Amino acid sequence: MAADPRVLAAAADPGAARQAGGASPDPASALVTIESPVAKESIAPTIMIACRRSAISVSTKSDAQAADQAHREELRHIEEIPEHQCAELREVFAAKGFEGETLDRIVKTIAEDPELWAKTITQEEFGLQPGDTGQPLQSGAATFAAFVLVGAIPLIPFAIPVLSLDQAFIASIAATSLAFLGVGITKGWALDQSRFRSGLETLLTGGGAAVLAYGAGFLLRTWLGTGAVA
Repeated sequence: MAADPRVLAAAADPGAARQAGGASPDPASALVTIESPVAKESIAPTIMIACRRSAISVSTKSDAQAADQAHREELRHIEEIPEHQCAELREVFAAKGFEGETLDRIVKTIAEDPELWAKTITQEEFGLQPGDTGQPLQSGAATFAAFVLVGAIPLIPFAIPVLSLDQAFIASIAATSLAFLGVGITKGWALDQSRFRSGLETLLTGGGAAVLAYGAGFLLRTWLGTGAVA
């Protein structure tokens, strides 16, 4: 697809400007697990949240579809209002610190390929990756399995017949703490960060969340008159 003459003219004009606005929301998901010291009362929430996380992973396909739609829109805008889009492209790279002739060459080079142009704008302005559908089903299944396995760690002590309820509860806390620490250390290793710091941060964050969840469960059971949490 040949570049529009208006595009090349705009690319060569450092004074090109545009007025545009908008923001791309970055969806976030908050997941809360309320753990009970009784295994049978914790299994259901664990599986329900695992299902929720799997659904979030599957939603990556929808994100990819949104990226493709945005890419098509940018292609249409390039054909209809190339000067505006060229100014938009210039602003993207000017924000990265490029200026003068270097900025002009970058803009002109990208503007010669409408597909690359549209893809660049889609990535830089909307944070979307056109055509990257990934493997949503496999990702969802892996997330489900991993969450169920890790979520079962606090429940394992309650399945040991020789342990009393109090002993199982203490063992559950210890096992969960080790799991948090292990996840943090693994994350630090994968990201080439301090293993100790990463492990400690994950332990404190996860432990704090667990304490809040347990406290919420205790208050709910007290208010509902179902008895105190053992």
